[in-house]
Amino acid sequence: MTRQLWRLAALLLGVTSAAAQLICVPLVLCPELMEDPNTNLLGRDNACFLRDRSDGGLCVGDTSAGILSLDYLPPAKPTVDPADAARVRREDEPLRKRLRRYEQLIIDQKLPPDEVSDLVCEAEKQALRVESVVLKLALKDANLALPNSPEELQLLFAEPQGRVARALGLVAQLSAIMLAGLQKLGALFKVPPVDPVESNAAFSLPPPSDEVLEFGSLLLPNCTPLPVPECGDATLRYRTHDGSCNNLLRPRAGSANSQYSRYFPSEYADGVSEPRAAGAAGRPLPSARFVSAAIGNSNTADGEDGFRTIALTLFGQFVDHDVTSTPEFALEGEEDETDESAVPGIGFNCCHRNGSFPSKSLHPMACNPIRVPEDDPYFSLHGVNCISQVRSLPAPSEDCLARPLNQQNQITHYLDGSNIYGSSEAESTKLRAGTGGLISTTNPGRLLPRDEKRCARRAADCFVSGDHRAGENVGLAFVHLVWTREHNRVATFLAARHPDWDDERLYQEARRIVVGEYQHVVYNEFLPAILGYGYVRDRGLKAGDRARVAAYSADTMPTITTEFSSAAFRFGHSMVHDVFRLQSRSGRMWRLPLEETFFNSTHLQLRGIVGDLARSLTSQLPGRVDTTFSPALTQHLFAPTGKPGLDLIALNIQRGREHGLASYVTALENCVEHDVAGWDDFQPYMTAEAVEQLQAVYDDFRDVDLFVGGVSERRLSGSAVGTTFQCIIGEQFFDLRYSDRFFYDIRDQPNSFTVRQLEQLQRASFARILCDNVDGLNEMQQLAFFQPDFFLNKKQNCSDLAIPTIDLKPF
Repeated sequence: MTRQLWRLAALLLGVTSAAAQLICVPLVLCPELMEDPNTNLLGRDNACFLRDRSDGGLCVGDTSAGILSLDYLPPAKPTVDPADAARVRREDEPLRKRLRRYEQLIIDQKLPPDEVSDLVCEAEKQALRVESVVLKLALKDANLALPNSPEELQLLFAEPQGRVARALGLVAQLSAIMLAGLQKLGALFKVPPVDPVESNAAFSLPPPSDEVLEFGSLLLPNCTPLPVPECGDATLRYRTHDGSCNNLLRPRAGSANSQYSRYFPSEYADGVSEPRAAGAAGRPLPSARFVSAAIGNSNTADGEDGFRTIALTLFGQFVDHDVTSTPEFALEGEEDETDESAVPGIGFNCCHRNGSFPSKSLHPMACNPIRVPEDDPYFSLHGVNCISQVRSLPAPSEDCLARPLNQQNQITHYLDGSNIYGSSEAESTKLRAGTGGLISTTNPGRLLPRDEKRCARRAADCFVSGDHRAGENVGLAFVHLVWTREHNRVATFLAARHPDWDDERLYQEARRIVVGEYQHVVYNEFLPAILGYGYVRDRGLKAGDRARVAAYSADTMPTITTEFSSAAFRFGHSMVHDVFRLQSRSGRMWRLPLEETFFNSTHLQLRGIVGDLARSLTSQLPGRVDTTFSPALTQHLFAPTGKPGLDLIALNIQRGREHGLASYVTALENCVEHDVAGWDDFQPYMTAEAVEQLQAVYDDFRDVDLFVGGVSERRLSGSAVGTTFQCIIGEQFFDLRYSDRFFYDIRDQPNSFTVRQLEQLQRASFARILCDNVDGLNEMQQLAFFQPDFFLNKKQNCSDLAIPTIDLKPF
């Protein structure tokens, strides 16, 4: 019998025989129905009715029950021997040609010991000289950000969270100064990468001489390795808040305040730490603002994404803030003796207050300002020829091996809900209510908790969550709010079912469940919407995969990479609109400009806005991933309405150069596994018009910045991004899945969920999270990251089987 006839049988009868191998399920339980949303958005030929007559989809599944209207699929059973799991994963891996360990440098220790000692001493003196210059400028008020200026708000986004980040940054700063000195003496050599990328031409580096290998050293002088965390029995079942002890063989791996890693060799101007300023032919790279303005005025953009919703963009920002937070240099403010983790910083302005470019750096180590061309189409009209950028805090070498500079990630690298719960015990304690396993909320309103000390400093932004950037815009704050409410909903149920559990047990068990729901939404809904359902299936990223073993690998690195954090996962910046188009419960439409919501959480207190956001974020169209960007981001970022601010796209480009990010060509070559010899080789991945636009901006095809090349690519079928970003994002989430001992569908660990519990977690969806945690929200489409569709993704009542409910009784 044909699929269409089975569909008719489903619609009329709701039953079938076991031979059909098709069952009717909610869409979130069968992502195959979304295989190619660009050509057949929601698989109309697969429509069917569930038991309550709400909409479902025909899906191949376990037909032992013989009922077409099952409302869930049984949990996946492994079909691959666990011993072969690593091999299976390796075959699926999105990015096979990549660095497998951190880069290393060799110090030629034929230098006399007293000369090495002098280098260490000079590094300390130089750091003190820098501090002296900075303080003198600060006392003159020459380099400090004005209150409520774009530069001050930029610090709110990238402020060091406590003394640990600052102290580690100082250690790394000293090491970078010393390595730069060794480089000038010709006493520093790069160790070539190891297998499996040694045959790749993009990674070819001259090997050090035998003499250097014999007499050289890999260790930094005057360096002490960071201590190894002690892991107790409690870490076997529950995650630590700072990410330590997830990998019991390498307890610091993936923990807060550790360094980013890389997929490709660094490209620093001096090979160690200086921002890349010259191109492959030795000519200066074009100004980051020039590039931003030029590509932003291109004719290669496609307008709005007609399939997805801006909920996808905001959820992506929420995910990003779970795994990346790069602190910037800041002048340390007054210490709070009662809270060692809270040391508010004072932001720097790397440009003169009148918008002019400084003749001398206003911070010799921290400033990396962007020069604005004199004929800039916007900033020149306001007399601005400088955009401030403060450099990221470096990370020290944890094992004292000499290597090029990496930056700090001050939150956990794992996909562990640290944006809800915090990345330290101190943060989580401040957020908790102290009873019933709950997180504090305001009453009435059940809004995010308030930090009164933060309120005293900045009244417009004093709602807090697990990540300090929760209030960056109202849509992001909304996503934080619904997940905070979900934790409290789960904890309340557990407290009623387990009256013998204390506050700590209730909190930890609710946290386990909510992180499991969240991880399932990421891999079952978010990643397929970004990367494409077919790609996710073929690359070992599919949630509840029946063909692979979701086995934990202690050898897989959990660390976030610079290519992901500084370029690829910023794809969503192209999808942002200038305004939130909000819809009230009565159907009234109203507009909220994005500029008005930057670090202004007071909007969440407006009556009914939580429901308005839920309805609107799941219906408003985002922009397509291309070279078009909202003026709110390229002209007015963090500025008062209508005033010149920062340019986020220029900051992205400049940040990549500052981080020693590999070029677009390097990434493309290693994603597609063949050489790129010229501009013509770009054309399989982007339009001829996009290539012409890049040629007009860059002198050499090898100079194209990774972020710029990635957003210029043609989107792949079913995906929101092109080849290179799909590859890098896919590889990063591949690593995050298999390196996490606590990942929700990992088996055979002390913390693993039972089959019945996993069965329920696999019913999680973003639509259900919204339905359960937004007051007055009565309906939602099943796939909230996609537009409502009459045939299959039609809005459903929140009580319908089409939006599965998680039964918490097995927990």
